[in-house]
Amino acid sequence: MEGENGSTLLTTGKEIRWKASEYVYREKSIDWYWYFCLVALILIGSSLYLHNTLFAFILAIGAFTMLIYSNKRPRELEYRADSKGIAFDDVFYSYQDILFFHTIDDKKLSEEKLLLLRLKKTTSTIVIIPVGNGSLDEVRTFLLNFIEDKEIGIPFGQIFMNLIGF
Repeated sequence: MEGENGSTLLTTGKEIRWKASEYVYREKSIDWYWYFCLVALILIGSSLYLHNTLFAFILAIGAFTMLIYSNKRPRELEYRADSKGIAFDDVFYSYQDILFFHTIDDKKLSEEKLLLLRLKKTTSTIVIIPVGNGSLDEVRTFLLNFIEDKEIGIPFGQIFMNLIGF
């Protein structure tokens, strides 16, 4: 199945594959950079005023890093789910490492269709995988053969990044 933006979904009995951008890219205007720098400077200045130099330093590093990555274009990745787990790029999640999954196709929450994985790990417990224009129903039906579908909300960090246009 070919999607509008080039996303594809290929289903066989043993695996399902799709292509999608690793994240939604938003073009940023000069105003966006001015506002971002202004907010960063106010936060850093407030931290220094409160004599919290370590927090000011962490804010400065975070702001600098966000500025570097703000113009990075997403790569198109191939995602694959088979009988062993879910893989993309050089990452592999075994079904034994996944507690459950959930699919989201709500334009109010996200601009694109998402597959969320809840991992058993204590760090980075929710993995967000874009499905692009592939069929969420086919992905969901395939994954139900291996793991359970339970409601998972989009993490606050992702919602915040969407809100600020990152």
